Amino acid sequence: MTINNSEHAEYYETACDSYDWHGQTYTSSGDYTYHTTTDKGCERIEVLHLTINNSEHAEYYETACDSYDWHGQTYTSSGDYTYHTTTDKDCERIEVLHLTINNTTTYDTTVIACDSFDWLGNSFTESGVYVDTLINSSNCDSIVTLNLTVHYSDTAYFAETACDSYDWHGQTYTSSGDYTY
Repeated sequence: MTINNSEHAEYYETACDSYDWHGQTYTSSGDYTYHTTTDKGCERIEVLHLTINNSEHAEYYETACDSYDWHGQTYTSSGDYTYHTTTDKDCERIEVLHLTINNTTTYDTTVIACDSFDWLGNSFTESGVYVDTLINSSNCDSIVTLNLTVHYSDTAYFAETACDSYDWHGQTYTSSGDYTY
C-alpha cells in the first residue's frame, strides 16, 4: 500500500493595489486559502498571506505670479501638471498640480511738464525715469515707469520808463506799477 500525503503551502506576498492569485483578484490585505488536489489525488491547501499597499493620488491647487517651482521644474503657464513618484511602500504616487499663473504687468508713461509733475503721491521737479511697483488686480506686481521731461518756466524782469503810456503785449498801460504777462 502507498500512502500519499496531503500538502500544505504558505505564501507571503506584498503588492500594490491588487494581487492576482489562482484566477482571483484581491484588493485587500488578508489571509486567503486555495484548495486543490495534488497530482496524486490528495488534498493540497495553499494559504496566501497578502499585504496590499495602496497607490496614492494627491491634488494641489496653486496660484502664483509669473512662475511656480514644483518638484525641480519651473512652470510659467497655467495648466494641470502631473508628477509620478513612489510611496514609501514602493507603490505609485501620482500628484496633480492645478496651476494658475498670473503675470506681472508693466506700464510706461511719458510726460512733458512745466516746472513739476505730481505722480503717485510724489512731486517731481527734475527730468528723469522714475519707477514704482504697485499691486495689480491679480495680486501680482505692477511695475510702472514714468519717463518725465520737465521744462522750466522763464521769468524775465523788465524795467521800463515811458511818458504818458506804455504798450506791452498788446496792452496799453497809463500808470506806474508791476505787470505780469
